[in-house]
Amino acid sequence: MDLGRTKKLIILHESSQQFAYNDRTGKPVCPAGDARVTIGVGRNIDVRGGPGLRESEIQFMLANDLEEGEHLLARTFPWFDSLSDVRRAVLLDMHHNLGMQRLKRFEQTLASVAAGNYRKASLQMTQSRWARQVGARAYRLAEMMQFNEWPMELH
Repeated sequence: MDLGRTKKLIILHESSQQFAYNDRTGKPVCPAGDARVTIGVGRNIDVRGGPGLRESEIQFMLANDLEEGEHLLARTFPWFDSLSDVRRAVLLDMHHNLGMQRLKRFEQTLASVAAGNYRKASLQMTQSRWARQVGARAYRLAEMMQFNEWPMELH
C-alpha cells in the first residue's frame, strides 16, 4: 500500500488543520457556547488559545486511521487486498470520509469493484448522492477507480 500517496490524497480532500474547525458543510466540531475544545487528555485545540496539534501528531493520527481503515476494509471485503494500491486508496478515502456503515450502502459500487468492473463502479460513484455532496472529490476518486492511476496532484 502506498501510504504516502494515500495520506496526501486524503489531506487533499479533507485538508489538515492544527485547530478545531467547522467541517465543509459548516457543521461545528463542538456545541455552541463551549469555551474550550479539547481532545485526548485535555489538549486544547481551540484556535482562540489552545496549542492545537503538532504536524507530527496530525500525521500520526492519520497513519493510525488509515491502518485501522485498511484492516477493517480487508476484513469486511475479502477481495480488498487483491486491488491495486490506487483502488485500495479510493476505498480508504471513501471509508475515511463516510465511515464503514455508510460506505457499505454503496452495494452496487462495491459489487462492481469486487467483480473487477471498475468502469461501472466509477459511473456508480459519480451518480450517487455522495458525489453531489463532495463534488470534485468523488470525480477524482471515480477516475482513479476507473483508470487505476494516481491524480496529477500526487505525482
